[in-house]
Amino acid sequence: MPGLKIIKYIIALLILSLTFSGCEEPYNPPAVNAPNNYLVVEGAISSGITSFRLTRSSSLSKPINDNFVSDAKVLVECTSNELYTLAYKDSGYYVLDGMELNETLKYRLKIEADGKDYVSEYVEVKNAPDIGEIIWEGQSDGVQLYINTSDPSGKTRFYRWEYEETWQFHSAMKSMLIFKDTVKVYRTPEEDIYECFSSSKSRDILLGTPQSPQSTEIVHQPLTKVTLKSTRLQMLYSIFVKQHAIDEKGFEYWQNLRKMTESVGTIFDPQPAQFRGNIKCVSNIDEIVLGYVSAGNMTMKRIFIDRGDLPSNYILQSEYDRCNEFEEDFGTSYGYLTGSYVPVRSVTDLQTGKVTFYYGYVTCVDCRSKGTKTKPDYWPQ
Repeated sequence: MPGLKIIKYIIALLILSLTFSGCEEPYNPPAVNAPNNYLVVEGAISSGITSFRLTRSSSLSKPINDNFVSDAKVLVECTSNELYTLAYKDSGYYVLDGMELNETLKYRLKIEADGKDYVSEYVEVKNAPDIGEIIWEGQSDGVQLYINTSDPSGKTRFYRWEYEETWQFHSAMKSMLIFKDTVKVYRTPEEDIYECFSSSKSRDILLGTPQSPQSTEIVHQPLTKVTLKSTRLQMLYSIFVKQHAIDEKGFEYWQNLRKMTESVGTIFDPQPAQFRGNIKCVSNIDEIVLGYVSAGNMTMKRIFIDRGDLPSNYILQSEYDRCNEFEEDFGTSYGYLTGSYVPVRSVTDLQTGKVTFYYGYVTCVDCRSKGTKTKPDYWPQ
């Protein structure tokens, strides 16, 4: 599913379009403050682990970041009348482990929340074909990533992709010293804060379909561009792509949402019916429910890009470019105590024996301010 930030952004735009779809001129209407409590359903029915997240929208003037639904009853039902109950975990997530999808059956989601019943339409199982390849191309302003895929059986015509980026990077300067108990001592290897890892999930809605009815291939489909203005390409970069097969109705639903996110400033144009997915409130057919439930197994693929494989003329830029080290003065110790400063190195004058210490801002020296020291299990040694 798309990242939570883009989901929240979409919901905000949807609320405006649903509320003011008949307006021609944008203005700041009182209805922005009107209470909104739309149920938002995110997830898919899958073999192995099925996971859904339930949240509630809030008014634009008083947004609630963690408005998740924690007391619902969530079930998966198939056309053979079998029911599977999802267990609540945390933060609005409901999970079912161990169910195997049967391609001869159809599935739907049933929800009981806040005294109301919700149900999705029955959907066929759409298993994604294997990803052909993920390729990258060095361009003047960064690396463009593409995906190639196909389904020789012809069963899959509509695709949706998500990805997660992970990268290894280093801070602007290597700290040889650590401030402990009011004194500076040399760091041990375990205390090193120079190299870290960071990650980010896709925020865009990525869709694709073969260019002609006769074709089963998607070639050179853009995924994302990694620009030179970040730490992503500094050492080792990885992208993990998830490929979903979806039906035509689901494709149209995601297309409409994508158009919404790309049409900032024209949110009064779309009609509410465009954003209704395949979930409805059976207790109140007029109630708006946001989300689209699909069923099927996704396929996944990961690639790595090493800094040494990039064009030699690449000049990487990042927020670290503004970093400098400074000579200690009378106020530096306070910065050490508050965690604002980190000692970097010392220089000894061989003639006088005087030791001069240098420090940097924590955001420039400690890589943990922008990532984690924990290496992912899948990372090369």
